[in-house]
Amino acid sequence: MGKLIKSSTKSSSLDPPAFVFYYTIITSNSEDPLLPQLGSSSLRQQQKILAPVLKLLKPYPVVVVGDREFQSAKLADWLRKRGADAVLRQKKSTYVADAKTRCQALKHRGFQPGQYHFFENVNVNKEEPVRALNLGVYWKRRYRGKGGKEPWLLLTTLSDAGASQFCKC
Repeated sequence: MGKLIKSSTKSSSLDPPAFVFYYTIITSNSEDPLLPQLGSSSLRQQQKILAPVLKLLKPYPVVVVGDREFQSAKLADWLRKRGADAVLRQKKSTYVADAKTRCQALKHRGFQPGQYHFFENVNVNKEEPVRALNLGVYWKRRYRGKGGKEPWLLLTTLSDAGASQFCKC
């Protein structure tokens, strides 16, 4: 891999306080990108990057926060099995089913500006569903023509209390 040459921490306003750890890896006198290409990375590549970080941070509670690049329900399940929590932003084309609703894309669920929903024990993916994850949905209300253009769709292993901190940032 390489050696850690730069790191920094930043405290957050979460309760309890959390610290964000940034790092840069250097190999052969040049910065190595964490993911080897532009665009979408595979689950295997994401696991390869996260495994040593999880090992390093094993004594601490870990929450991996990822944008739509890291939207895989399989990644959330993999992290959960390793004792880490996840909050992963989903694409509106992600298929989800819960006890009350059949499997359908999130874009067809009828969410509106100003709404917050939390769905527990959802199944994600039409084919090979990943079970027992939670989904937080937050769409900032529109005010004077300003506001969110689409909802934040956050797949998580956290409870409603933990996930709500991420939804209302």
